[in-house]
Amino acid sequence: MDIVEESTLPIKTTCEKLQLNSWRYYDWRKRYKADGMEGLKNHKSTPASCSHSLLEEEKQAIIDYALKHPDQRHRKLAKKMMDG
Repeated sequence: MDIVEESTLPIKTTCEKLQLNSWRYYDWRKRYKADGMEGLKNHKSTPASCSHSLLEEEKQAIIDYALKHPDQRHRKLAKKMMDG
């Protein structure tokens, strides 16, 4: 960030010369001002919660069913489980 801020060129031009999107620079600067170096760390882009994720009981039921039917492939297992 220092390179961009200390440049005598406009920010957009400096970013272009560094082959950096200016929106990314502004995003980094905002995150750095808010949280320091911690704000610049890479974070997973997955949502904190997923409304359609399986419950632990559902996951275990799938695993148990698959273990009882080791000769069947995943598609057939899914169809049989859905059919009940």
